[in-house]
Amino acid sequence: MKFRTDFVTNSSSTCFVFKEKEITKHEPEIVRSITQQYKDFVRSDLEKIEKELLTLSEYGRQDADVVKDIYDCFYKDILQIAVYGYEEYRSSQDQKIDDEKIAEMIRERKITNEAIDRLSAIVALQLYFDYGFYIDDHGHINSCYDIFSREMIDDDIPEMVFDNSYWNKQNIIMNEFVSNYLDEIILRRLHKFIGLNCGEILEIIIGKAYVFNQYYDNEYTYLAENLSKLHDCVFVDTL
Repeated sequence: MKFRTDFVTNSSSTCFVFKEKEITKHEPEIVRSITQQYKDFVRSDLEKIEKELLTLSEYGRQDADVVKDIYDCFYKDILQIAVYGYEEYRSSQDQKIDDEKIAEMIRERKITNEAIDRLSAIVALQLYFDYGFYIDDHGHINSCYDIFSREMIDDDIPEMVFDNSYWNKQNIIMNEFVSNYLDEIILRRLHKFIGLNCGEILEIIIGKAYVFNQYYDNEYTYLAENLSKLHDCVFVDTL
């Protein structure tokens, strides 16, 4: 799966995102790939990670910053999942995705209703993260809202959604999507996300997922590359 080591978050961290919670079952295959100096730690470290896994929706309630970091770090991958669905994304992960081709599909309205829902969820997340956070006097990022609210739609939709330059900065795919599906987004889709936290909205895009996140301690980085190769692993970010 996607493995990043160059994404700069607000603090040093290790973050794993899995589709299943039981990662200790992968111990044998990981042990075969680990250098001798780490072999004795694999079982206990996998158990610690598994014990501390929380769903994206739980992180959305407890620590929205973690969801935002995942979204920012893997935006391009999340966008591809939104267009194709998770399984097709998985099967084509070694192929280069052509943004222009996807944009053309959107212009010709050849994307599925499921894709429209997932891309609408990206619009909702962008609203939440761009307008739902503020920086306090100590430089810390804080959330203004616990959930996606009606106020976000009523106050910010005209300013953001109608601004083509805003979406051009995001991606040509989102620019084409908003330009071609504006009525569906505003009138029918975005209201479905009211009352959901950011983790729940991200799960609409990638499906239910389990997250391990640890700030200021990278003791699990020796596992990162091997965990990233597991079928159950969605994303890995280490710094």
